[in-house]
Amino acid sequence: MELATALNEIAGLRAENQTLRANLETVQFQLAQLQRMIFGHRREQLNIEAHTGLLFEVAKTSKTPGLAHEAVARIAAFYQLDNAWKELVPEERRRRREEEIQPLLEDFHAWMAAHLSGLLPQSPLAKAMAYAANHWGALTRFLDDGRLPLDNNAAERALRPIAISSTPMPICAMC
Repeated sequence: MELATALNEIAGLRAENQTLRANLETVQFQLAQLQRMIFGHRREQLNIEAHTGLLFEVAKTSKTPGLAHEAVARIAAFYQLDNAWKELVPEERRRRREEEIQPLLEDFHAWMAAHLSGLLPQSPLAKAMAYAANHWGALTRFLDDGRLPLDNNAAERALRPIAISSTPMPICAMC
């Protein structure tokens, strides 16, 4: 009797897992549709500012913490300016970003280029700078559209419960 109950429970959990996976696929499809609606058929990476900032935070514990601290301070300045404009209409926000944040970004890019060559390639700071340089288009995409946030943290937080729930969980050796 207990075996039948356990098997029924396993079957129910598998069905629930399939439903959660279907929900995740639906959300991913809707996000792709939204991306196509905004950017056409170009697939573009957006808003990785927060991830880049985290890489520089990790680098602050390395042998060159001064440079990492400076990078984090520069990124914080982007957020400080942009957060002050949250209530503006998108076109005004885009104009302000272009006038005030774009020069800071250009300085940041030049600063990274000047320091990157003097770092060990496998150091955390060099990895953070290389990541930022390799994803520069995605880091600066928010300049083109006042509707876009500086980072995609809100979207990632919204998807986290679905992504976590969709992972298969071993119930028993018979699964």
